[in-house]
Amino acid sequence: GAHPLVAHCQYTLASTNLALGDAAAAKQVAERSLAMHQELFPGDHLGTAMSLFVLARAEAALGNAAAARRRFDETLAMERRVPEAVGILRETLWRSSCARGAAGDLAGALPELEEVVALGVRELDPDSPRLQEYREALQRCREALQKQGK
Repeated sequence: GAHPLVAHCQYTLASTNLALGDAAAAKQVAERSLAMHQELFPGDHLGTAMSLFVLARAEAALGNAAAARRRFDETLAMERRVPEAVGILRETLWRSSCARGAAGDLAGALPELEEVVALGVRELDPDSPRLQEYREALQRCREALQKQGK
């Protein structure tokens, strides 16, 4: 049966597979992690949100833009409802905005990037390279949208 430690280990293995570049293996393990978390913790739960997040990233890495978008949206909605997820919301928004940009959805990426920058300003040192990266991505997105006339 399902056990919380096994569910978390599945998440960790999926994350590791993704970091090693094996998105297909990551997707399979993330799906098992998600199913186990949903069985153990019906409704909203931090572990479920984390499993959704790694599954979204795996789908994006595999080029499954629609599936990735659906999973990112599920993750963001759950993270906004789970108080313990406040610490990971910025990273999810960042990855989601990157996936939107890669799929050509700059208009969808813009509000996520704006929120990423706002969270970064609150959470990071003003000289943080990560905050600078967020700001540069936001600027590039705005410029690209302006060129498109949006």
